[in-house]
Amino acid sequence: MKRIINFRPTLYIASLICLSLLFVYSAVIYSLVTAIFSACLIVAINLAFFFFYKGKTQEQKHIRKPVYFILALLLSIITSVSFVCIVKGYNNANVNNTYYTVTGKISEISPKEESTVCILSNVTLTGNAKVNTDYKLRLFITGDNDLDIGNVLKFTAVVTDRSATYEGAFSSSYVSEGIKYFSTVLAEEIAVISNSPTLFDKTNLFIRDTLKAGLDKEQFAIAYGLLCGNADFMEAETLTDFRNAGVAHVFAVSGLHIGFLVVILRFLLDKLRVNKLLSFFITFSILFFYSGVCGFTSSSIRALIMASVLLGSKLLGEKYDGLSSICLSAIIILLINPVQLFCVGFQLSFMVVIFINLLSRNVSKLFKFLPIKIANLLGVAISAQIASIPICAYAFKQVSLISVLSNVIFVPLVSVIYTLLLCSTLIGGIFSIAPIALFVSNYVLLAVRFVITAIDYSVFILALEAMGVLSALYYLVFVILSDKVNLSKTLKFILSLSLSVIFACGIVVSEHVYKIQPKLAVIGGSNFCATIVSKNDVSVMVVSDAKVGFNTARLDRALKKLKIEKLSAVFVIDGSNDLDANYLTADLLSVVNVEKVYLYNECNENLFAVLEKSFKYTDFYSITDKNEINFNEIFVKIINGFGTRLEVGEKIYETYSKYGKGYVRENNIDERKVDLIVATDYVEEVILGRNYVDVLSFNYSRTYNNAENNGNYYICG
Repeated sequence: MKRIINFRPTLYIASLICLSLLFVYSAVIYSLVTAIFSACLIVAINLAFFFFYKGKTQEQKHIRKPVYFILALLLSIITSVSFVCIVKGYNNANVNNTYYTVTGKISEISPKEESTVCILSNVTLTGNAKVNTDYKLRLFITGDNDLDIGNVLKFTAVVTDRSATYEGAFSSSYVSEGIKYFSTVLAEEIAVISNSPTLFDKTNLFIRDTLKAGLDKEQFAIAYGLLCGNADFMEAETLTDFRNAGVAHVFAVSGLHIGFLVVILRFLLDKLRVNKLLSFFITFSILFFYSGVCGFTSSSIRALIMASVLLGSKLLGEKYDGLSSICLSAIIILLINPVQLFCVGFQLSFMVVIFINLLSRNVSKLFKFLPIKIANLLGVAISAQIASIPICAYAFKQVSLISVLSNVIFVPLVSVIYTLLLCSTLIGGIFSIAPIALFVSNYVLLAVRFVITAIDYSVFILALEAMGVLSALYYLVFVILSDKVNLSKTLKFILSLSLSVIFACGIVVSEHVYKIQPKLAVIGGSNFCATIVSKNDVSVMVVSDAKVGFNTARLDRALKKLKIEKLSAVFVIDGSNDLDANYLTADLLSVVNVEKVYLYNECNENLFAVLEKSFKYTDFYSITDKNEINFNEIFVKIINGFGTRLEVGEKIYETYSKYGKGYVRENNIDERKVDLIVATDYVEEVILGRNYVDVLSFNYSRTYNNAENNGNYYICG
């Protein structure tokens, strides 16, 4: 009897490692649903293994089965303990957000208009005590400068921390890359004390400077991103166009780039008739060096390991099994850095490669009326799209509908451009003839940029919401339909259809539940503090504090998190009246539509005339403590001009501005227990005598959660 699934030890071991890490991760983000889900899957996989794995021989059944189980258990424990230690070490490395004299070497640099963002490694912090740390520091520099990779900097500034969880989510990319500290400094306050670029740094600079010398500015940015995976020199609009077209993945050095390089190297080494063993070590060494030139990014290391496993299996003469090799690569990467599992790049890389292996052959058969190469390309592109949808929905809230077509056309073209760029850059740099060597590449890249930027690909963007645990059902449907599951076509159809119906019902129910439950977001920052409450498409925001020209990034992030496209009302409760309503409204409207704005105790008719003329689609009102306003299920009452009470069904929230100190004690509102009190400053004095469940502060509190340090704060339900 044919097995339903051919057993692969690496798949079993990799699955248990991933699920064990998911279980431990759920403890970090306090997700009971995730913990239960992962625990159930761990039990299910082990039961399936013990009951259904028979082995081809008695020796496999009685000896290999316990060996596989013990090995899977051991590696799961190792990676889980490693994950806990990494997270604990990251959280324990706080420096208490104070002034330090910082020294560190620039390992990455991203120049912007009138500012620069750097990543510093080999960081030393000198304050009350000297701290040598293995963690990196992200430095924001304002002002013109000529800093570059390899410069060792020294400056004095406030150094802030990032915790492992930020805005209720796990900061996987920062923890994985070891970026713990953040600071901002003026360019003139920085001293360059030495310059010590590594060989990797020098090679990166060689490539960058050669491309700069031989290409126009716009083409240079694309070429540098394509060769070294650094898209920071690209204009934001251009990079957005590439993303909307679904081809921005070419700017992250990954399996695509490593694959191109492997093909080039194997072609040259085969022509030179180099010994297979020597060819393997030469190829591995060059790939390793290339990964170093790209900064040993997570994506390049993943691609290096996956390529090495593939080349190693061919060298040993083993029959290559794509799924086993992918799982072995995942095991190695997670043993090195288990945090990688929760990085979007890791998830996309492996899920895409796995589903290409599972589905591309069957999908290609659907296009057998086309030339074989085009059919195969479509099979790969569609399989990759299927794999990426749940991950893109979770990470980016959208997916490009045109990415299949654009990748079928663009990826083969990129292979030619990549090879041309690599060869012409080496020739142009070595012989100092960059403008000549890169002449053709400049116009090829110009044509590519024109095609990408000339069309508005945003019309092909589909907004999607995260599927949560329902993603497992989604993937299971396509696994059943793959050629790796040995079931009859009829049974495959019945199973996949049944799971699809359950999946669709789950999406509808979860969307309905999310819509009807009250949601709250607290935006806490140095220049803008506000609270948003939303229920059943009605959203109200209370602005507690704001400065002219405030940064809208956190507000924009909160609105997207709560799926808010329009605010029913905005209440400005800063009782000092030092906010400029004109500037405030303009900033708000730059990120969201606002129907009504209520200004506390503001009766200036000239101001209202100016506001209504400036903002034709927004109504303005004056409000006092006597006003009580009801927006369907959201009830708003002003407290002494320095606070508000927001009632959403059975939930009660109170917010206070920085001038609430000494005033809120005088209010005569009822004394029902408040679910959450949000205070800009002076929390301990604001809550005096209050009857509350929880408290959140923006600043100046060591007793309560600090919304500013932990980003935006969210409550759903």
